[in-house]
Amino acid sequence: MPKLGSRGSLERRLGYIRGVFYRHGSRFSFNLGTTDKAEAKKRLKQLIQDCEEANVLRPEKSVPSIAALLNEVEQHYERHARRNLRNAVRHIATLKAFFKGRSAAELDRQRINRFVDKRRAEGYANGSINRELSVLQLGYRLAVKDRRITADLMPHFELLPEAAPRKGFFEPEEYQALLQHLPSYLQGVLTFGYWVGLRREEALGLRWHQVDLVNRQVELERTKNGEDRVVVMGTELYTMFTKQWEDRWEGCDFVFHKGPQRIPQSLSWHWNRAAVKAGIGRWVEVEVKGKKKLVCQGRLYHDLRRTAARNMIRSGTPQSVAMRITGHKSPSMFARYNVVDTRDLKAAMIRLEEYENQRRREREERDAMLTEGDRAPQKPSRVQ
Repeated sequence: MPKLGSRGSLERRLGYIRGVFYRHGSRFSFNLGTTDKAEAKKRLKQLIQDCEEANVLRPEKSVPSIAALLNEVEQHYERHARRNLRNAVRHIATLKAFFKGRSAAELDRQRINRFVDKRRAEGYANGSINRELSVLQLGYRLAVKDRRITADLMPHFELLPEAAPRKGFFEPEEYQALLQHLPSYLQGVLTFGYWVGLRREEALGLRWHQVDLVNRQVELERTKNGEDRVVVMGTELYTMFTKQWEDRWEGCDFVFHKGPQRIPQSLSWHWNRAAVKAGIGRWVEVEVKGKKKLVCQGRLYHDLRRTAARNMIRSGTPQSVAMRITGHKSPSMFARYNVVDTRDLKAAMIRLEEYENQRRREREERDAMLTEGDRAPQKPSRVQ
C-alpha cells in the first residue's frame, strides 16, 4: 500500500483508488475517482488541505451498507427481547450472503426480484421469502428513523401472495383418539393445547412456579404478544396438572418433561406416529428442495390453537375473553383462528330459516286479523 507519510495513504480498490487519512481521531475515506497513482496523490493532498481549512472534525456520514442495516435489526430484536430472534438471525444471515458488499443506496426493485427468484428456485415458499423481505424492510425503516439514510433511498418492498391460512381443527373424537396413542409424557401437552389454545413453545417452556394448584391458575409470563396472562384450570386441566405434579422429576422445573430434561421443541416424530395410528394423519412422499422425502399430512399441534378459539366462541364465550385466554392481541388475528366449518354454516342457515318462518307466521296472522276485521258487520249509521 503506497504511503504518503503522516498525511494519508492510498488504497487500491477494484477499478479505482481510495484515499484515507485521519484527523483528530476520525477516519476520512474518499473515492478519488482515478486509477492513476500520481493523480490520486494530488487529489488526496487537496482533500486534506480542504479539510484543514474548513476545520472539519468528523467525516461526513456515508451511506451504510445493507449488512450494517441488518446488524441494526439484530440489535433491535435483542434490545426489545423479541421471541423470534432466532428466526431473524437466520434471515439476516441469508440476506447478508446475497447482498454482500452492497450499500443501502444500491438496493432497487431489480435486485429484490433477483433475490426472490433465487429463493424460489431453492424451493422456499412465498411465506418464508416474505419473512426475509420483512426483516430487510425493517432494516431500512430503522435506518430512516435514525436518519442514517434518507427516505428516498428506501425501495418499495412488494410481498408475495401467500397460501391461505390453515383451517385444520380437532373434533372431540379426534382429540381423544390422539390422546390414547401419544406417549404419556406428551399427553399433558395435548390436553393443555386443546383446552387453552396455547402455543407450543409456551406449553413446553412452562415451569412449576407458574402453576398454582391451590387456586387452579396458570400464569403465563411474557408471551409472544409481550403481555402476561392468567389461565384458569377447568376440571380436566386440573386433573392433568395434578398428575404432572405427581409424576414430576426431581431437579427438573419444567411441567412437561421427558425424564429429567425438557421436551424438545420438535414433536414431529412421536406426534406423526400417533396421528397416523389415530387415523388423523397419513404418510405421503413429497419433493422438498429437489429431494423426495416422507412427510405426515394431517393434524398439527398448531391446529389446537384454532380448535380452542372455535370452541370458545361456539360455547358463547365473549370474543374479548377468548382472546385473553388464547393470547391474541388483535381481533383480526383471532378471526383467522376462529375457523368456520360446515356445521357453523348449517347452524346459521337453520337460524335464518327459523327467523324467516317466524316473520311469515307473523305476517299471516296480521293478514288474517285484517281480513276478519273487513268481514265483521258494521253498525248502520244513525239517520237524523
